[in-house]
Amino acid sequence: MQSDSQEGIQMNFKTRITNIIKVLILPVGLYIIFAIIAPHNFVSLIGLKVILTSTVVYTLIGWGVCFNLVVGTWDFSAGAAIALAAVFAADAANKYGLFGMIIVAVVVTWVCEIITGLVYRILKIPTLITSIGMLLLYETGTSIYKGGITISIPDQCKFLGTFPYILILLVLGGVLFEFLYNHTIFGHNVKAVGHGATVAKMIGINPAQVKFLCFAIGGIIIAIGSIAYLCYGGTSTAKNNFATMSSIFQPMMGVTVAFALEKYCRLMYGVFIGEISIKIISQGLIAAGASSSAQQIVTGIALLCVFIFSAVSLKQTAYMEKKKRMAALND
Repeated sequence: MQSDSQEGIQMNFKTRITNIIKVLILPVGLYIIFAIIAPHNFVSLIGLKVILTSTVVYTLIGWGVCFNLVVGTWDFSAGAAIALAAVFAADAANKYGLFGMIIVAVVVTWVCEIITGLVYRILKIPTLITSIGMLLLYETGTSIYKGGITISIPDQCKFLGTFPYILILLVLGGVLFEFLYNHTIFGHNVKAVGHGATVAKMIGINPAQVKFLCFAIGGIIIAIGSIAYLCYGGTSTAKNNFATMSSIFQPMMGVTVAFALEKYCRLMYGVFIGEISIKIISQGLIAAGASSSAQQIVTGIALLCVFIFSAVSLKQTAYMEKKKRMAALND
C-alpha cells in the first residue's frame, strides 16, 4: 500500500512537471525566437522588465473579462471604462493624492462595468452591440470632462506603475480572480453556464443573471487594472473613434490562449502566460524593426484566430447541449 501511494505521488509530481513545461514552452519559445532574430535590440534585463511590467495591465484586464468570455459574452467597453476612470482619477490624484486616485479609479471603473451589465440585462441586446455602444459613450465622456485635456498624475502616485510595486496589483488581482473563479458559487455558476446555458438553466441557474454578474464582479478586477493603467502611463487623455478598442484586444487574445492551456494549468496562470506571450510577440516585432503595418497585420491575424476559436467553442457547446438533451430523452 505504501509503495502504491509513493508511486502515485511520484506520478502526480511527474505530471505537474510535464504540465509546467508544456505551459512555459509558449513564452520561452517565443522569447528564444526573437532573441535569435534581434539579439541586440531584444535581449536585455531592461527589456524583460518592460515586458513584465506592461503585461500586468493586460493581465488584470484579461482576468476581468475572462468571466464574460467563459459564458460566451463580450465586453469591448472595458478599455473605455478604464480610460474614463483614468480621467477622473488623474484629476483626483492632483487634488486628493494617492488614496483619492485609487478610490476614484476603482469606483468609476466598477460603476461603468455595472452600467454596461445592466444595459445588457434590461434591454437584452447582444453583448457585442451593447459593449460597443457603451464604449462610444464612455469615450465621449473622456472628451467632455474638462474639455478632454491631458492630465498628468503627481510623481508620488506613479510608483504603483513601476517595477516591482506594480506586481502588488498583479498579485491582488490574481488572488481575487482565483478565489472568485474556483472558490465561490458565482465561479461555479460561470463554469456551468460556460458548459451550456440550457443545462445550467435546468439545474436552477439563471444564465442571464450570471452574465450580468460577470460584468459586475469582473469589473472589480478591471478596476484594479485601471489603477495599474494610470500609474504605468502617468497621464490620462481623451479617447475617440474606438481608440480604446485596441486595449481590449490583447487581453481577449490572452484569455483565448489561456483556454487552450487550461488542461495543463489553472486559468489564472493561463491568462498571465497568454498575455505575456502576446507581449513578447509585440516587443519582438518592434525589436526586429517591423513596421506598424506589419504589427497590425499580426494583431489582426491573432484577433481573427480569437473569433474563430470562440465560434468553434460555441458550436461545440451547442452540440454537447443537444447531445445531453437527446441522452436525457432516451433515458
